[in-house]
Order: sequence, then structure tokens, then C-alpha cells
Amino acid sequence: MTKETNSIKQGDRISGFQVLRVTDVVEYASSGILLRHEKTGCHAYHLLNNDAENLFSFVFRTPPSDSRGTAHILEHAVLSGSRAYPVKDPFIALMKGSMNTFLNAMTYPDKTIFPAASTVEKDYFNLLSVYGDAVFFPLLRKEIFQQEGRRIEYKGTDGISVEGVVYNEMKGNYSDHDSIVGEWSYRALFPDSPYRFDSGGEPASIRDLTYDEFFSKHRCWYHPSNCLIFLYGNIPTERSLDYIDSNFLQSFSRCDVDTVVGMQPKIEKPARHSLTSPLGEDEDSCGKSTVTINWIVGSIQDPYRVLSLEVLAEILLGNSGSPIHKAIVESDIGDDLSPVSGLDTDTRELVFSFGIRGTDAGRVSDFEKLVLDELQKLSDSGLAEDVVQGALKRVEFRNREIRGGVPFGLRLLGKALRGWLHGGTPESTLEFTRWMEQLKRESRSKDLFEELIRVCFIENNHRTTVTVTPSADHTSREQAEYENWKNELVKNLSETDVTDLQKQQTEFEEFQEQADRPEDSAKIPSLSLDDVPRIVEKIETRVDDLKGMPFYSLDVYTNGIVYIDFVFDVQDVDSDLLPLFTFFCRASSGAGLPGMPYDEVSRQLALHTGGFVSYLETSSIDGAPEDESGSRSMIVYRVKALESTLEDAVSLVGRLITSSDFTDVKRMRDVFLELRNDVKSQLLPAGSSFTSLRAGSRLSSVFAREEMWKGIDQVLYLGSAAEAIDEKLPVLCKSLEKIRSTIITQSRLTINLTAHGSFHERARKIIGSFVFGLQEGSKVSSTFKLPQPERSPVMEAIVVPTMVGYASTALPASSFLKPEHAHEVVVAQILKTSFLWEQVRMRGGAYGVTAATNGGELLFSFSSYRDPNIGTTLATFQDSLDHISSGSFDPADLEKALIAIVGRDLRPMAPGEKGIIGFRRKLYRISDELRQKKRDELLSSTPDDIRSAAARLRHAHDQSVSVVMAGEEAVEKAAQSYPDLALNKIAISL
Repeated sequence: MTKETNSIKQGDRISGFQVLRVTDVVEYASSGILLRHEKTGCHAYHLLNNDAENLFSFVFRTPPSDSRGTAHILEHAVLSGSRAYPVKDPFIALMKGSMNTFLNAMTYPDKTIFPAASTVEKDYFNLLSVYGDAVFFPLLRKEIFQQEGRRIEYKGTDGISVEGVVYNEMKGNYSDHDSIVGEWSYRALFPDSPYRFDSGGEPASIRDLTYDEFFSKHRCWYHPSNCLIFLYGNIPTERSLDYIDSNFLQSFSRCDVDTVVGMQPKIEKPARHSLTSPLGEDEDSCGKSTVTINWIVGSIQDPYRVLSLEVLAEILLGNSGSPIHKAIVESDIGDDLSPVSGLDTDTRELVFSFGIRGTDAGRVSDFEKLVLDELQKLSDSGLAEDVVQGALKRVEFRNREIRGGVPFGLRLLGKALRGWLHGGTPESTLEFTRWMEQLKRESRSKDLFEELIRVCFIENNHRTTVTVTPSADHTSREQAEYENWKNELVKNLSETDVTDLQKQQTEFEEFQEQADRPEDSAKIPSLSLDDVPRIVEKIETRVDDLKGMPFYSLDVYTNGIVYIDFVFDVQDVDSDLLPLFTFFCRASSGAGLPGMPYDEVSRQLALHTGGFVSYLETSSIDGAPEDESGSRSMIVYRVKALESTLEDAVSLVGRLITSSDFTDVKRMRDVFLELRNDVKSQLLPAGSSFTSLRAGSRLSSVFAREEMWKGIDQVLYLGSAAEAIDEKLPVLCKSLEKIRSTIITQSRLTINLTAHGSFHERARKIIGSFVFGLQEGSKVSSTFKLPQPERSPVMEAIVVPTMVGYASTALPASSFLKPEHAHEVVVAQILKTSFLWEQVRMRGGAYGVTAATNGGELLFSFSSYRDPNIGTTLATFQDSLDHISSGSFDPADLEKALIAIVGRDLRPMAPGEKGIIGFRRKLYRISDELRQKKRDELLSSTPDDIRSAAARLRHAHDQSVSVVMAGEEAVEKAAQSYPDLALNKIAISL
């Protein structure tokens, strides 16, 4: 990235804005331009550079005064119709005809942000037009409040019920043990601050929010005087500001808005808080509690303090060898480190937590003593120099690495807001190098981190201990409270109230049924197919060999970082060993070495690498002709390191791959329980992924293997093994040795290198020094095929203690190699942005719903997320295909769908991402010629093609498999329509 030419100076006036300051932000090759809108007081900041992925964000301070979720509901509601775009859902309408690389809105404890990004300038201004009108001029119709927030439905003799998208989303959030722990670990520290409330909303409090209160909060919060506008990229500052001023800000005058979050007064003595989380009725809560110890440790506006604490978190908790991490895991108090541990930077005052998972509420004092004693010892005795240096290097590496996943501008927005939101300057908290250099100097000259431990923890009484214990009566207590609330409300309803409720319900249903006027829909700006690139972008991955081993490489700028993937084929491994592979992955990277305990290995990894992970992957070879179709199953070891430390990194990682110490039974026990807990903790946050994978596993041999490694089968396997883990571990460890001796060979190895071209030759030599020492081994049989999946049951229910559910359906679909696959991709895009969105989310109240096709596995799938009506949703999945096949879709949606589909390919990729994607394309034979053919097939799709594809999928629905995950009551309700759900149930304890 190089800096864009900038002629703007301090004192200039641009479209109603005065330039307050212009600075060189050297680290990001940008000019930082800070401005104030003279009429409203709105502040704007532009990081001007040559990045073509332009991003904007409207930011509002929205500190809550209760836990009724007003900020969260407003985040949803403002994107549901505005002055210039009076349609029911301009957000989803915009997504249909946009090539955006990012489009979202997020609510935090004290702010709400509306960011969007695109690599296409026309698209950028389309997004800006809709988002700006949405936040400043929303319609905020009562029906939208009822849909997105909460509504009361009158059921006659059955009383009333409460529905709403945010309401159901937060019911899901409060069904998740770790989410409850995370919420209260910071909230308990702020008894006199807005942070004591949940800005997302507690379900019981959301029920009490009124429309008038909701409406008035918008007038207060969403005024330009309370707005920060962040801009990033190469579009000239003047053009963005002129658009913002003329279209939005000119309609306002300055307003006094008090949204400042004050500092929390110090707590005189530590406090304890106890809460519960859901647990199945017949489950035992023993050993399932989480305890966190939490401190307020400084201000988010102090960048040096933030960085110091980020490094301290790495020192104390960053890896399995870190002193507090190790002390917690090796204690007999609980299973492992809670994921709610470390530094939290989402509030004005920083929060630092240490947590243990898999313990009992009676061990709170033991845990407090363990942590406090360990901190005292570290403060008194000092920290090992290599531990400090390793942490400094790891934090510096993270900030230096060009990472993907979200737009780079979004990452910088987060950094800028740390200071800017609370009255500071965006540059002060954007800077990194200045503070890192100071930190490195001072850490060498004095006991900086020891002093930080003393001040932040040992002498700091602003501390809380939070215990969350799963309880079998948690859900029944909440249900009883809900019933009491309903009964009290119903008891006080007059005949007039009942009439009003019925009228409101009728009006709401009519609103949902009523289609947007065509002239209003036409107002939503959209790209056209002329704006869509016809030629696919390519990744120039080279393929050759290293002494007979396949060697893939990509020459790309990486800012001095090297990425290496060591990929071993595990396609034909004995089936009895397959469930152990997930444990094998975790153990390979989490164990010690002969003569070097695991904590020392972790320290050495921190010193010499930027990260070392191992993971499993299986996929069909999408581009192979049907008569040569096959699949690949692999274990991938990925290491990333600076060029200067690559030799040491590969040497260490090579030893771990070949010689990890599986004989240390105590360490293997800790690794196993940590894995079990991590997998189970993902069940609710990623519920739709689990149900979708399990449904697909009945139809795809590849998904069946993925299910064994990453799905419900793996959850059940780990849970069963954990019941007598001490007895089983010796045998399991021997199996790990058997797996390693079988697969870690030259004959199974493929190598992938991502680095700047000038370093490739050196990297090859370093890689060769490791791989040439591997045993040759026997090659994988070219005739081996994965076994065919078990096709039954075709309906299944996973019962877990949760207040909302997840539903998935999978059915046979077309091959990636056939034109019909392109048409099914379009069907999925149209469904998830129209019929499914309207029926499952807007009317059904689910937080999310999607459709997707997988041409490699020949599957089409549907999934819903945090869904209160799983049975109805299963029927809607089938109905959606009838809707398309009957021709009941707007042909204009075809063009918009094509724009959005192609737009997904335009998202900029970080070097590490690009390296692995280019590698996979080669490995699975997805040639650029094949990709171009697929692009051509997409862009030539006709409405008849789409209707035919939907009809074909509707016919295939007779062979579908459905899986739901929900609480017992929701499963029983769904089973009234789908009896097989009651016959095929699996209960999983969380």
C-alpha cells in the first residue's frame, strides 16, 4: 500500500466540514484527515490511501440505561425502511444488487456501528446512500419494531406469546453458558455505569420495551451531533463528504446529546456474583461450572497501556506454556482455561479476566487463591526473559501481518474508535509502532510487566469473581417467570385492550403480507450486469516438486512473513482410528517433545513463529471428470514465521510433527478435556453448522467423514471417551503413535509455500532440511474410495438445553461440472435474500436463514439460526422451491443475484488466504478455465434456467435429510408435524 496524493490542509473547508488536522499515518501509508461538520458538530475521519477496498462507517454512541435492548433493536430497525427508500427491508434489497465486500451493523456495550465496504466506486456510493438515509431518516414503523424487536401475539384462550427477531436472538444468547459468563465477567465490574446493562437486551427486559421509548431513543442517539463518520480508501475525501453533507447532514442543526460514558467509581473490596445457565433436566451439574476473576485495569484511551496489557495477556495466557494458563490447566480445580480469559477492549475501561472451565462452585476460593498466589509469585520472582520476548514478538507479529477475513479498513476503524469514541483522537489509538518501540525499550530497562501485575491485579481491589453454574431448573425458572408475566398481563387486559391487541396483530400480519410498491423497490440503487467483471481473477500458484514431493508455491507480497503448509494425505487410514484424528491434531500442536516439556515448547513457538496450527480437511476433487471423481482427506500443519526466524520455526515445527510426546499422559489428559470442552462450547453458537453438516453426512461420503471429525459424531465420541478418560488414555495415546507412524511420511506429503519471490529459494532449502528426513512410507492407494454414507435416519433431532433452535435440510443437487450447478447457485442466492428471508426471519422471527449449494458434494442445503419455529421452517424450506419453480419470483432478482454472486469473488484476500486458496484450487482441480466456464454459465442464466433448477431441486426434496437442534419442548412441538423427529432423538449435555 502506498499513500494517496493529498492536497487537503488544516483549516480547509470542504462541503460544510472544517479540516481540524491532517497527519501522516505512516504505518498504514495513509493521510489521516480529521474534520468537523460546522452545522451539526458531526466529526469525520478519513484514512486516505491507495486501497481500492473503500469502507465507510456511521458510528453512534449508544450507552444503555437498562437491559431492554433498545440499541440492538434500533440497529435492526433503522435498516428496515427510510425516507428515500420506503421499503420493508432495504438492507436485504441492497444486498441483492451489490458487490459489497462487507455489509453489516453491530451493537457494542456503548456504541452501534454501520460499516460497509466495496471495491467498486459506484457500489460504494450506493451503499452510502442507503445506509446514510437509514440511520438518519428511518421510518421506524411500529410494525418494524414489532418484527425486529418484540411483539405480543394474542392467542385467545391460549393467552399470549412474545415474538421478535432480537428477542429470539437474545434468547439464544442466554441459552449459551459461555455467553452468560462473558456478559457478566465485565458487567459485574460496572455497578454504577451503563456497562452494568446488556445493550443487546435480556429477554425478560426486552418484553417490557415500549414502542414510544424505542422511538424516542432514536431521536436522541442517531443525531449527527452524536455521530462519528469513518472513511477509508482511495476515493477522494471531497467526494464522500460532499455526498454526506448534501444528502444527510444539511437537514440537521447542532443538538446537545449527552452520551458520554463516565468512569466507574472504584470498588472498595472485591465482590462475588453467582449465576446459572441452562442444563438438561436429567443432567448432573457436577464439574460444569465456570469461574472468572475480573479486574478493571486502565483506560482504553491510553494506547501505551492497552499495548502493555495486550503483551501481558500474551505473557500470562497466550499459550499453553504461559504461567497462568499452565497453572490453571495443571491444577485439580477444573478442566481448562475458560475462553472468557484475557484482555477485553470493548469498554471505555479495560477489563482483564482469568477463568477456569469445568469446575464446581465450591472451588471458588481455591481458584482465587491459585490465581492470586501465582500472580504474587510472578511479581516477586520476575518473568523469564524469553517469555517476555516471545510475547513481544507475537504481539508485534499479529500487528504486522496482513490478515484477511474482514476489510483492513474495518480493523483500523476498531483501533481508531478506542480513543475517538471517548473524546480522544483517532490517530492516538491507531498508532502501533511508536508504542511498541517504547514498550520494548522500557521492558529491557526495568521490571515493567512485573510492576503491571502488581498494580493491575495484586493491589487492585476493583475485582469481581463471577461463577456460572449450569442448573436443571434454570430454564424452568425462566419459563415460570415468563408465565407469571403473561398471566399478570392477561389478567389486567380489558376488553378494549384485547380489541387493541387483536387489531395490532391484524395490522402487523397485513403489513408483512403486503408487498413493497414496485416504484419504491425501484428506488433501491443497484449495479447492473455491465458493472460485473466477466473475467475471473486468477491466483498464479506454481506447481513443481521437491525431490518427488508435490510442491506448490505463490509469489506475493507478505510484509516479510512466510506461510508454509505441510499437508499429509489421510484418505485411507483405518476407520477405527478416524474418530481420533481431531484429538491427534490438537495433541500434535499442544504436546511437549522428548527432553522438552510442553510449556517450553510453547515458549519456543512464541519466540520463533507467528503461529502453528493443525487441522483436518476433506473434500471432493470438484474438477475431476465424473468417471475419475474422488476425494482428498488431509491433515494440514500450517506455520507462519518471519523470514528471519523461518529456519528455527521449521526445525521446531518439524520436530512437533514427527516427535510430539504422546507418552505424557497427564498432558494428553489436559489436551483431551480442553478439546472436549471447546467442541461442546461451539454447539449453540454454531448450531446451524452442526445440523447442516449432519444432514449432509447422510448424503455425502465427504460430509460423513467431516461429521466424524467436526460434527455431532465427534461431540458424542469425545463425551463418551471423557467418561472414563483416565482408564482410556494409555490406549488412546498408543493410537496417536500409530496414526503418526502411518501418515507422517514423504509419500503422503504435499507442501505449499506462500512468500515473496525473493525468499522462495531460501525457503525451499529450509523446508527440504525437514522433509528429507521423513521416512518414505507407502503411497495412498489411488483406487481407495470413501465408504458410502448411511442414508438413515432421514429426520433427526439433537436435544440440547436451549430456548431457540436450528433447522437444516440437505438434498441431492448437481455436479460442479454441469451448467445446472450454476443455476442452483442462483436459486440459493435468490431464496436466501427473498422468500426464506421473508418467511423464516421476518415472519418466523429466526435470527438467520440461508441456502447454499455444494457442487463437489452434489448437495443443496437450507439452514436456520436461532429459530423459534423449527417445524414451520422445515416446511418453508420445501415451499421455497415451489415458490421459485412456479415462476413466482421477480425476474429482476436474477440480475441482482448474479451481481451478488460474482461480487463474492471480488473480496480482497490477505497473502495467507490467497496462498491457501490458490493451493486448494490446484489440489481439487479447479482450473481457471473451469472457473471461467462457471462464470460464463452464471452470467448466461435465464429465468427459465432458474425455474427448472428449482423444480429439479423440488423433485429431489423427496430424498432430503433434515436435522434440527433445539430444546425438548420445541422438538416435541415440531414432531407434531414431523413424527420422525420424536423417534430419532439424541440428547447432548452441555
